[in-house]
Amino acid sequence: MNILLIYPPQVRSFMPHLALPLVKQELTRRGHQCKILDFNLKFYLHALNKSTLESSKQKLEKSVEELKNKSTYTNEELILFARKSSALIRSQYIIDNIELALDIFNGEQFYDFGKYKFALKILEEALELFSVNYGFTDIGISRFRMRHGVSNSKEILEACDNGEENPFIEMFPSWIDSEIKTFKPDAIAITFSMDEQLIPGFTLANYLRKNWNGLLVAGGGMVTRLKKELPSHPVFSKIFDSYFPFANAAKFCDMLDAMGNKPFRMPDKFSDLCPDFSDLPLDDYLAPVRLLPFELSIGCSYAKCFYCNHYKTYGDYRYGDAFAAASHLKELVNRYKSNHFYFVDEDLVPKFGEDLAVALHNQGVNINWMIFGRLHKAWKEDTFKKLSLGGCRRLIWGLDSVTERIQTEMNKFTELNYAEDLLRWSSNNGITNSLNFIVGYPSETKEEAYTIVDFLKKNKSSLTNVGSAIAVSNFMLVKDAAWDKMEVVPKLKEEEDFAVYYEFDVKRGLTMQETPAFAQSIQDLGVDILSVGKHNPALRELALLYCSKYNDVSEIPVTEIYGNTTGIKPYYLPINLESLYSKINKLMAELPFTSEQFKSNWWRVATEKKLGAERVGDSIYGYSVERNYNDVCYQLPITLELTIN
Repeated sequence: MNILLIYPPQVRSFMPHLALPLVKQELTRRGHQCKILDFNLKFYLHALNKSTLESSKQKLEKSVEELKNKSTYTNEELILFARKSSALIRSQYIIDNIELALDIFNGEQFYDFGKYKFALKILEEALELFSVNYGFTDIGISRFRMRHGVSNSKEILEACDNGEENPFIEMFPSWIDSEIKTFKPDAIAITFSMDEQLIPGFTLANYLRKNWNGLLVAGGGMVTRLKKELPSHPVFSKIFDSYFPFANAAKFCDMLDAMGNKPFRMPDKFSDLCPDFSDLPLDDYLAPVRLLPFELSIGCSYAKCFYCNHYKTYGDYRYGDAFAAASHLKELVNRYKSNHFYFVDEDLVPKFGEDLAVALHNQGVNINWMIFGRLHKAWKEDTFKKLSLGGCRRLIWGLDSVTERIQTEMNKFTELNYAEDLLRWSSNNGITNSLNFIVGYPSETKEEAYTIVDFLKKNKSSLTNVGSAIAVSNFMLVKDAAWDKMEVVPKLKEEEDFAVYYEFDVKRGLTMQETPAFAQSIQDLGVDILSVGKHNPALRELALLYCSKYNDVSEIPVTEIYGNTTGIKPYYLPINLESLYSKINKLMAELPFTSEQFKSNWWRVATEKKLGAERVGDSIYGYSVERNYNDVCYQLPITLELTIN
């Protein structure tokens, strides 16, 4: 049988996703013809293309002109006027520099932090220039937001039919029709790994169901999270023929074998599967070298934290064989000319890590890799020496809290003094530490959360390697977590039938509403204390490349770059953008924190807040852009050059 495997938009595209190359390996082993389509990457290549952006600018000019000629404005129109005008003022500078930005990301200049920062901001603004023509839709390197949320099945279906604000409705037909015509698939499988992929993925599936008659199936982490809701939903149950929750490539293959009258075959052991990336244009991903994902185990070896549901998306915990893993990695290095790997495991078991390091050394596999870890007493000082010799360059630790009470409440039980030893041993052996924290765990006080700052001060010397980072996030109440083990009162909403995040009340400690800002304040303090991220990317995949390249922060060049500024020109508008944006930003900051994390803030401000009176047309304002970015935002600063009363 011919099977198409599709990864839909819209998540970061610095490397391929792992699931489909593993599925392809098993399908190919069983004699099926298989092809992977990374529509996520295809979207980025389309949206960041110079001609696409030029077309976006032309549409934007017409739209702004229409808004300029209006005599009165609704709240929504004022917000769109401000957003579209700002994008138009910046548009030519973005168009003139998009190819330079892509060249930086895909070449040696990436390792100059000044140039990297410039390029990242150009890419972010290019995605804004693209998305601003789709109403309130907001697209960035790590986000896809519409007026429609993803916790409500009705809104997802509405998004799939919203041709004005869903950019994928006009893209997907030509993309998939040509593949169906040439490959002639008997089955198409779409994987949903992230929330942001629900609307694009179902937009594609909806089109396929209406225009193609083959077998259509879905899998991935989001299918697992919605394993009860999707098959029983009156509409979504009919879009796909089957949903495969958990890591169930074998069951999918069994179904295809049965349809093709193939004899039953036992699936390969997990350790026998080596991902097949051969269909993917590896040099097109947004990175200067080929960065590949790999998996040593499936699930979490601990799987007891009360707040977590992530390990439940995998099914049972499984791990492979260190020698086999090293052999697969050697094959991938030779086949794809890559020596940078992101091991996407939930946590590295120290003994397995030691065995892998030895196997890599014995087989002559010279690679750089990173992985998540859990701080506990199975780690020994000698473990880090072996990992470093085996190519480990970065460890991401889920420390979460630095108070014993909250560690106990979480059912995590990290011994904090020993954790400090582990961080020191890791750093001393040239392995970069990255720390994740959670603020606002039910019953946690501000004083308890603030101890994160004291912990960072005390352990600053262990967080100075290139690529060191901290991530302080606010607590989220997630689907299938142990709610009964937490001091929390969930607030369920009947209309949010696809929710995986929930609002909640607490009887004591930080509230859901006050936690996000407090968590951000701790993040900012931590960054100031440690200067982490000062000269290396905050995005974890890209930070690996920096800590593989440099031994010390002092080696990293930081060149100021302004790009091509010749196309910058003033735009004249009948609106005071400075005043309007000041109001919009203030109102955005006041938006209440909700369980629906995937709605556009532009839409929320337009519908949940009121701008108030704004004088339009009394004066003409001339705006241009400054020729440099500031360090705290992605947008090129707009300046008022003249006012005509």
